Amino acid sequence: MKYSFKRAIMAVTMLSAGFMVFPVSAAEFSILKPEPKYVKDKNLGQYKDVNGVLTESDMASSVHDYIRTLPAKLEEIQKHQAQIDRYNEIAKRLLDSENCNRKFLNTHFSEGDKIWDSLSAWAEESAKEKLAEASDETVDDAAELNKGAKYTKDGDLDQAKSDAKDMAGKYATGDFSDVNTKDETTGVADSLAQQKKEGNSVGAKMDAQNAAEGEQDKETETDKMRAFARIRWDIGTEVLKNLYAHPDDWGKPKKELMFKPWKDQMIAYNAYLIDRYAAPFAENEVVAKLKKKEIAKVLEKELPDILEKDFPDIFKKKFPKITEKPEQADAYLPEFSYTKPEVEPVKAEETEEEKKLKYNEADELFCGEGNECLRVNDGPFLALHQKILAVTGSSPSVEEAPYLPAAPLPPWKEVAYMLDDDLSKAVLPDPWIRIAQDSELLDEEGEFANLVVKNKTMPFFGKITCGSEEIQVCVDPKRYDGEKNEPKKKNGKPMIDLPLHDNRISAYLVLKASKEEAEPMKDNAIEAIKSIKQNLAADIQRLGYTIPNPDALDLMDKAQYKNLETELKNLQKSHLDAAARQIQAIRKTYPKLDPDVQKILEREAAIAKAMEKDSGFLLNIARGNYQTVDSDLKTAEADKAAADTYKKELEKTAEEEDLPTAYCPDPTL
Repeated sequence: MKYSFKRAIMAVTMLSAGFMVFPVSAAEFSILKPEPKYVKDKNLGQYKDVNGVLTESDMASSVHDYIRTLPAKLEEIQKHQAQIDRYNEIAKRLLDSENCNRKFLNTHFSEGDKIWDSLSAWAEESAKEKLAEASDETVDDAAELNKGAKYTKDGDLDQAKSDAKDMAGKYATGDFSDVNTKDETTGVADSLAQQKKEGNSVGAKMDAQNAAEGEQDKETETDKMRAFARIRWDIGTEVLKNLYAHPDDWGKPKKELMFKPWKDQMIAYNAYLIDRYAAPFAENEVVAKLKKKEIAKVLEKELPDILEKDFPDIFKKKFPKITEKPEQADAYLPEFSYTKPEVEPVKAEETEEEKKLKYNEADELFCGEGNECLRVNDGPFLALHQKILAVTGSSPSVEEAPYLPAAPLPPWKEVAYMLDDDLSKAVLPDPWIRIAQDSELLDEEGEFANLVVKNKTMPFFGKITCGSEEIQVCVDPKRYDGEKNEPKKKNGKPMIDLPLHDNRISAYLVLKASKEEAEPMKDNAIEAIKSIKQNLAADIQRLGYTIPNPDALDLMDKAQYKNLETELKNLQKSHLDAAARQIQAIRKTYPKLDPDVQKILEREAAIAKAMEKDSGFLLNIARGNYQTVDSDLKTAEADKAAADTYKKELEKTAEEEDLPTAYCPDPTL
């Protein structure tokens, strides 16, 4: 084998370097590559394992914070549920009211349900029409009045109207907390006192005059608001009065004499007849007194039997039917204003015409201004009239027969409207007006005696202690606290039936309106609770727990709330336990922990302890605040204790909402 020159030179070079040369073929020669060396540092894996600890710690913190929010969610649900409960209570009372009215009518009529359907439809339509008419005027007037005193900016008129409308709405549902009938003229008294203090200067007089006019305007507007609030009561009173006066017009009564007149009606009628027949003798006080005794004796013997057995149907006007236009019902709303006729001084000599006018004065006093009364024309009342004329020997000028007695009235609690003890602002039935002007007619067995006593004077001073010269009775001060403006109580119950602002029809109308007003709020509350439940179920599922039946979940149920809270606590504990196990595993796997890893593990362990300290779930514990948990917890606990105390005190002092009542008197009355 021949060597090439190149290989020869290579061999010489290697020999000269001290290497032994062996013959190697090209096929046998190859370059040797070094084998790689892998350095295995187990400490690097701890960073990856720490991520699992952080995940479990974060989940535990999220569950802890969610448990903290549960009381707020419960409170929100309770507020919405209160709206639903309020609606349900109003609906229940409305049903009670309707059933009460049906029972009342079925007690007295063969087809009471049919009568109720007609009566309630008329009342609802009339109320809707009357309230709509009165609302705009009342709200605009009240808003304009308030603008000058309370709303000073041009843009405040809308707010003034809104506030006035809210007030009218409160009055219409029987809430009269904003009405103070006793202090409306305080501003006038203060202005007059200031005028006197300033020496009655022209400027002071003008100020006092302006203040007085302003107070009068306010009182006028307040009266309008009261009238607005009374619309439903007016409608109810009128329909009941018509029902009691003309039962045959409404249906087939179950008995001939359904309703009887009040004791006070008989007293007032008796007084009217005595005054009327004795009127021609008024110029001679002695003769008049004798004649009154003779008349009273006849009436005492004859009148009770007539009233008991032969009570006539007085009024002939018909109540409007539901098919008639609403405006046609205007004339049927009651006219309650009453003005005592002016009495002219008695002259030395009276003509027959003047005597007749004086005689007619008794008629006006009995019938009342704006009312229609019918005169006796036949039957036992005509016989009684003739007998009295024979006894008194009255002159022909007074032979015109007296008015018939008024028809029976509904129960007195349904036709008297009194918010307090101020009789000057009350709406009284006609017989009470007569008695109020002559306290000698007040009878202990009469209906008015349930509320009032005779006017009295203080000995030696002659001062009136209650009432006035025009109103000779006053609400019984032994049973009503005039300063507090509320009835006195005995054994926890009011001693007197005040205030009076309901009758069975107005109560139904108020409840009907209240239900319609509350229905949208109830619907919104139902949707809100449904949304809270759905969001709660979704949130908890993201935390790792599934509520078995979220639609049936009721946080207001203590057992369900406690069960959910327990499940979440267990879920939090499972995450904390998992984090603790992983920390222990890391420490076991990596004897020598990196300083940063050591800090992380110590921090997460401290966060877990902080959560355990906050067993009441008052704090949102996270990596940013775990170090101050002790001080934060003390503050949170103090805040919670203060909030709980305040809530309890608030509950003690808070007045329960006064929902409209299902007014239901005895159906046999």
